[in-house]
Amino acid sequence: MAPLSATHRQRKAYSIRYRNERHTLAECCLYAASHEEARHLAMELYPHLRHHPNQIDLIWCHEHNSTQRP
Repeated sequence: MAPLSATHRQRKAYSIRYRNERHTLAECCLYAASHEEARHLAMELYPHLRHHPNQIDLIWCHEHNSTQRP
């Protein structure tokens, strides 16, 4: 198995809660280096969020010691 690069070691699991096209709450999980990167990745992956970025309701990190979780 190849060693992880420094970039991969810095990535953390983030969950993003947002309102979808039907205005119901949806959630996606992805790996990113920061909240800002997680937001941008979600906007790239979900066309609805690309056009309506204000539909993102909450972003939180899944770290054990994180104080950013709701």
